[in-house]
Amino acid sequence: DRMTPVAMLPTATPQEAIDELEYAVNVLGMKAIMIDSSVDRVVPKWAHLYDELGTRVCRWDTYGIDSEYDYDPFWARCASLGVAVTAHGGSRGTTLFQSVSNFTYNHIEHFAAAGHALARSLVLGGVTRRFPDLNFACLEGGAAWGVVLLHSLIEHWEVRGLPGLARVDPHNIDAGAVIAQLEKVRDPVWKEPALLSLLTEGDGDRMAPAQVDDFAACGAYSSNDIKELFAPRFWFGCEADDPGAAWALKPPHRLSAMFGSDIGHFDVPEMLSVLPAAWSLVE
Repeated sequence: DRMTPVAMLPTATPQEAIDELEYAVNVLGMKAIMIDSSVDRVVPKWAHLYDELGTRVCRWDTYGIDSEYDYDPFWARCASLGVAVTAHGGSRGTTLFQSVSNFTYNHIEHFAAAGHALARSLVLGGVTRRFPDLNFACLEGGAAWGVVLLHSLIEHWEVRGLPGLARVDPHNIDAGAVIAQLEKVRDPVWKEPALLSLLTEGDGDRMAPAQVDDFAACGAYSSNDIKELFAPRFWFGCEADDPGAAWALKPPHRLSAMFGSDIGHFDVPEMLSVLPAAWSLVE
């Protein structure tokens, strides 16, 4: 009467996730689901090395940016069934979490790193735009990284969104004025054909990517759009002793930090101490 089980869903493909979701909710009657923060995809040309190197020959698929599949049908089914998407996954053993001698080195922020990758993928991939009634929760990573990500998204939008890109459009360069200044330098390097061609013939056009707006998929046209696509849509599971929760709850951030304790873990020798530790942050 106090607790509910959580369905752990496999997500290697959207259809697999949908099948398990419908079974968990419609047959087993579960109300809460959890997915991994990412799916390990073996890089095809390195597949023969998988038995020897494991996930070191994989890349992370975070369901949004550059995903091998369109997960929109899964998000849509979650929304129609009325379940939020909670995610839990770590980063130990990958990239910067590979110490062979120090547990703490590998443990610090590795859950947050996985949640960070998932959240920015869902926002920049337009998932929170296309499914405005679907909420997400990232578990066990705390909430401080959410504050940092919100600010980073806004700062990058100011430079990489369309208004920011317009300010640094190479077509705004006065090529004649630049060449006139270079002539004054009297250094032969400034007369290299490649450089002059870049200034006078517009070779920069063919070097630019077809899609230059990193925020096109999420349809963000202001910093407030970024906040609305992120802040109300994500919840952050915090341990009882995580002071970052207080930072997330303070204005102007107002992120949704929630209590999520690993009460049975080895680092909780006395279970009765967990709730007082969480309340100490309120005090």
